[in-house]
Amino acid sequence: MREGWVRKSLGEIFEPSNERIGSAQDHTDVLSVTKYDGVVLASQYFDKRVASKSLEKYKRLNVGDWVYSTIHIDEGAIARNNTGVHGAVSPMYTTMRMKDRSVLPEILENILQSPEMLSTYYQNQQGSINRRRSLPWKKFASLTVLIPPLAEQQRIADLMDAVDTAINAAQAEVDAAEGLLRRIRSAIPTATSSEPLGDLAKMRSGPSWKAADEAAVPGPGLEPVLGITNTPASGQIDLSTRKYVRGLAATTQRLTENSLVMIRTNGNRARIGNVYRSTPEVEGFAVSAFQIAIEPIDKRDSEFLYWILGSDPVQDSITEGASGSTGLGNIAIGWLKKLGIPHLNERTRTEYVENCNSANILVATLAAAVNRLRELRSSMLSVLLSGEHEIPDSYNQFLTDSERVSAR
Repeated sequence: MREGWVRKSLGEIFEPSNERIGSAQDHTDVLSVTKYDGVVLASQYFDKRVASKSLEKYKRLNVGDWVYSTIHIDEGAIARNNTGVHGAVSPMYTTMRMKDRSVLPEILENILQSPEMLSTYYQNQQGSINRRRSLPWKKFASLTVLIPPLAEQQRIADLMDAVDTAINAAQAEVDAAEGLLRRIRSAIPTATSSEPLGDLAKMRSGPSWKAADEAAVPGPGLEPVLGITNTPASGQIDLSTRKYVRGLAATTQRLTENSLVMIRTNGNRARIGNVYRSTPEVEGFAVSAFQIAIEPIDKRDSEFLYWILGSDPVQDSITEGASGSTGLGNIAIGWLKKLGIPHLNERTRTEYVENCNSANILVATLAAAVNRLRELRSSMLSVLLSGEHEIPDSYNQFLTDSERVSAR
C-alpha cells in the first residue's frame, strides 16, 4: 500500500440514522434504492405503489443521507440520496449518515459499489436462504475499506465521473434505439382480415409446483423449468437463477427453439401478456403456472408472432382483457386464442419482420457497447482502489478550481 492510504471500518465512516417519518407522512415522498440507478423516487420508477398505506414507521432519508437494502446490498443496492428530495424509505432498509469528513462522498459511492465490496457483502451476509440473506448494520459497520489520500480521492472520483458521463451518453443511444424499435414494432401494417391466434399456435399454461419441489441443481428425475423470475421486465429470458422440478406430467408442454413465453398472471397488470423469445438454452424447459408456452404451428410464424404480440397495441389489448381488479390479474387462454392477428401478404409481413429485426440488432449492438464500457469502468475502479497504482499529479489540470483546492 502506498503512503497516505489508510484502512477504515465502515463504522468509523458512517453512523446509523433511524429517524421515523411519524406524523409527517402526508407530505413525504417515498424513495427506493435500486441496484443500478441508486436512490430513486418510487412514484417515477415503479408502475404501481410499492409503499405501505401508512408511512408512519418509514425511515427518513434526507438529501445526502445513505441507504442500503439489507437483503440486496450484494447486488449493488447501496447509495447516497442524490435526488434532491427529502423522503422516506421502507423500514426494511438501513439508513445512515457520514460522520468522517476526511472522506469524499463521491469516492465512497465508487468504493461501496465496487466489485470487491459487492463480493464482501455477499460473503458476510447472514441467513441460510440465499434470496433472504441479510447484512445487518452491526456486520456492515465491521467491514473495512481502503481510503486513498484526499487528492487521490478527488482524481479517482473525477475520472470515474468522466467514464460515467460516457456510459450515460451511450445508454441514451440505447434508449433512443429502443424507442425506435418500439415505434417500428407498433406500426403494424393494415390488414383486410385477421386470424385467431389459436389457429396459428398451440398454447398452454405451465403446471403448479411448490417451492419444496424445486432444486437449484439438476439431478435424477429433475426437469428444468422457467419461473417468473426468469422472465423479468427487461424482456429477455434470464437464466441467472435456475430451477429444476421432479414429477412433471408427460403432457406438460416443453419449449422448443421456436416457442414464445408469455406472462399469464401478475400483480402488475402491465406485465400480463409480456412476451419472450425462446433461446437454445431453454429448449426442453417447462414453464410455470404463471406463464404460457406458445408454440407456433408453423415455425415460420415465430418471429412474426413475437413482434406482433409484444407491440404496444396488442399489449394494451391484453392488459384490458386481463381479469381481476385487485391482487393477481390473469389473462385467460380462451381469450388469447381468440386474439386477432393481422393476416398480411408475404411481402408485407417479411418487410415488417425485417424492420423489427434491424432495429433490434441496433439495440443489441449499442447495448453491447454500454456493457463493455461498464466492464471497463469496473476494471479501472478495481485497479485505482487497490492502492497499487496512482493517478499522477498532472491529472489535476483536468479538475475544476474547487476540485483543485480539495485535491491539495
